[in-house]
Amino acid sequence: MANRIDCSITENYLKEKARALRPSADAGLACTINCADCPINTMHCGTDELLNPADAISRIQAWSDAHPRKTYKDDFFAGLPNARKDEEGYPFVEACDIYDDDTMADLCGGRPCHECWDLPMEEL
Repeated sequence: MANRIDCSITENYLKEKARALRPSADAGLACTINCADCPINTMHCGTDELLNPADAISRIQAWSDAHPRKTYKDDFFAGLPNARKDEEGYPFVEACDIYDDDTMADLCGGRPCHECWDLPMEEL
């Protein structure tokens, strides 16, 4: 599984919060989950988050850790569980050769192959 996402970094926190709350443009960018399922459900939306950011970060971090993003490596081995792995557990082929799309090729340019295999799929 890809490395843990550090939610103490603002950009990561906001991305993981959005992933957890699944805001919808149809709902005016409001979250689309039930309050009982919300990782920050004991906090009032927005207000308490601003007053106690450490608690909000901790809650989103816990949710993120429990719901890791699916990487290209995860997807590849889910479909081909017996495929050969290198000494670090990655496929012997390049991700951009398997997932042949312009976005992957643009992202992979110049990166070590292991970094491409660890990219989260839903970000592309």
